[in-house]
This record gives sequence, C-alpha cells and structure tokens, in this order.
Amino acid sequence: MSRVVPTDRLAVEAVEIAHQVGEAPQRTLETTKRYLTRNQGLGFEDSFRIEHDDVFDNFLGGAIG
Repeated sequence: MSRVVPTDRLAVEAVEIAHQVGEAPQRTLETTKRYLTRNQGLGFEDSFRIEHDDVFDNFLGGAIG
C-alpha cells in the first residue's frame, strides 16, 4: 500500500495501478516477484533492501577483492 484513498476512489486507483504495472518491463516484474517470494512475510521495502544489499555487497566484494 502506498497511500490511503477514499472508498469511492478505490476502483479507479486500482485500475490506474494495474495499468502502471502492465506497462513495466517484463524483467522488472520478474525481479519484483522474485524479491517478494524469496522474502515471504516481509514487505516490498524490506525485501528490496535485502536483495539490493546482497547484490551491492557481492559487487563490491568482487571489485575490491
């Protein structure tokens, strides 16, 4: 959830978000799904932080080592 909307705007907001998701590149959708499924029970932000930090640490570890 990114924001609270009035009840009468729920359907409109849902359709707008669905259109945005549908316009995302396939790779973005696959990556987002992977983040959420690997870290079940965590929200997107926590999952993203874990995935980002792992990639960043691995990249830096390889570049520095």
